[in-house]
Amino acid sequence: AVTHAYQSSKLRDVFLAAIWVGLAIATKFTWLILFPVAVIAIGMGVRRSALSEKLSTRRWLRPLGATCMFAFLVWAVVATAYRWQNLFIPWQDFEFTSQMLAGPIEDMSGNRWTGTLLGAVPIPIPGTMLKGLNLQWQDFDTPRPALLCGQWQRGGWYSYYAFMLLMKMPIGWLLLLAVAAKWSFRWNSLALACWGVIGFRFVFVSLKTNMNQHGRYTWLVLPELAVVAVAGFNQWNRTLRSLAWIAAGEVVLTSCLDFPFGSSFTNQLWGGPQAASSLLADSNVDWGQGEACLRRGRRGAQHPT
Repeated sequence: AVTHAYQSSKLRDVFLAAIWVGLAIATKFTWLILFPVAVIAIGMGVRRSALSEKLSTRRWLRPLGATCMFAFLVWAVVATAYRWQNLFIPWQDFEFTSQMLAGPIEDMSGNRWTGTLLGAVPIPIPGTMLKGLNLQWQDFDTPRPALLCGQWQRGGWYSYYAFMLLMKMPIGWLLLLAVAAKWSFRWNSLALACWGVIGFRFVFVSLKTNMNQHGRYTWLVLPELAVVAVAGFNQWNRTLRSLAWIAAGEVVLTSCLDFPFGSSFTNQLWGGPQAASSLLADSNVDWGQGEACLRRGRRGAQHPT
């Protein structure tokens, strides 16, 4: 939706992009990265269109107006998702437990902005969302044990999520990315936007080594990787396109064979699902999927983990 709004810059497309971005942020806070990317893309797209059309028709919006409307609609969608509750409450009225919001451990007061000028400013963020962010960030404050390739370590590794993706992504998907590499690194606005979002998220989660437990923190890069993997179809020759279809078939096949134990999926380069428990732990392997099958009288005892 954002890409289409960038290309057309019509009021309807900017409106739809705002709705989708707002819903994404309301669903998962880390989708917030879409907001600045979309603002820049829509502003640039509208400016380019306005210059070419010389603002001769009403369907083209000025860059400032388009970005302001987009930002307001995104905020309205997020606020509506939280039922417009606890909006415009001053910072200092909240009590936090994470070091990021409450302050350093030695002088943690519950709110680092208490008594400051910023603390008296009402914030337009729903209070429930802010409390959720506080609880999530609290998980990053204390080092936790992590397992990677049979080795336990408290505090984890910077390379943890890179290895996790290489283990969890089907071989076909890795091949698709390899085939699309030539196209994706060209000067292409769609590819650059995808790689920008991927890079920001991946670097962010990789720096949070205190909690190397759940690979799902990186699943938000999968849509962008999917776009990069398939958007180059029209750029490839017949041989590469045939290889791409075979790789896509492998993704579907391996996913079906491992159903319903998706948590334990590990590609064959690392030994398959049978090797999952020796490579990773926690939600990367199983979070009650096998137990659910046992309760239903199915063959849960043969679960690979």
